[in-house]
Amino acid sequence: MHVRLWQDVYQSLEEEARARKESMNSLINQLLSTYTRDEMLIDKSGKIVTSLDTIKAYLRYIPDDRLAEFSQDVVEFSAGLMLARRGEITLDSVLEEFRHQSNRGWFDLSLQKENGKNILTFFHELGPRHSVALEIIATRMFELASIRPKTRMTESTVTVIF
Repeated sequence: MHVRLWQDVYQSLEEEARARKESMNSLINQLLSTYTRDEMLIDKSGKIVTSLDTIKAYLRYIPDDRLAEFSQDVVEFSAGLMLARRGEITLDSVLEEFRHQSNRGWFDLSLQKENGKNILTFFHELGPRHSVALEIIATRMFELASIRPKTRMTESTVTVIF
């Protein structure tokens, strides 16, 4: 397949690929994947993707007693995306959804295997309330895939063991 890009678009992609230390091919595949798997589904659902600054504001203004409800709303939205993408919610679809959220800049991810257990760690800079919300979101998303994880959290990390 051959595609013609406008010169300014090509230059922007080239700069971004260089900054990420990735090939242009890899970057373009990631961008198209995100668009076709996420953005189109989100557009069809009538929802919007929020920025990191908006999430910070939500976390600042949502009362403590409503944080679990906010987290559940995120889970339900994510569940809809997972079902639209794959038709079912499995461990793979949950991990894929977390990768998509990470690509949006909401957190960084690390997945490791240790002593026969998978350890998924979320790293963020949004403070302890985000850790609380993220721990609820992660637990409930894994439960949708019939997995009961153990979790640990700090002010800037949430670790899920499954």
